[in-house]
Amino acid sequence: MSLRRPGQSAPSIPVTNNLKDFDFEALKALEVHVQSPDDFLTELAASKPEVMEAATREAAVNLTKTNPTWEDYLTLLGTGCGLPKYVASLRSRPVDVPSTAPPKVT
Repeated sequence: MSLRRPGQSAPSIPVTNNLKDFDFEALKALEVHVQSPDDFLTELAASKPEVMEAATREAAVNLTKTNPTWEDYLTLLGTGCGLPKYVASLRSRPVDVPSTAPPKVT
């Protein structure tokens, strides 16, 4: 079931770290919701935790030159990439996998 009226466009959610330059009241009237990457990924992780963890683990495995452990990768995402809430959501999940990234399958 769609909550949009016929001819109405889909909701728009720009994702940016540059939140300070947006007029949130004006965007609200247009049904545009701006989010930081951290909030966006955290919401996705809340709605699809298995998918988001799997995608993040795959991204870590693709770092073949540095081959970080899972914990090192999460630390990099949280501090170096500005995703502390997303990382907290990943860390709060039960751990059923090894702490190091598995070798990349080719």
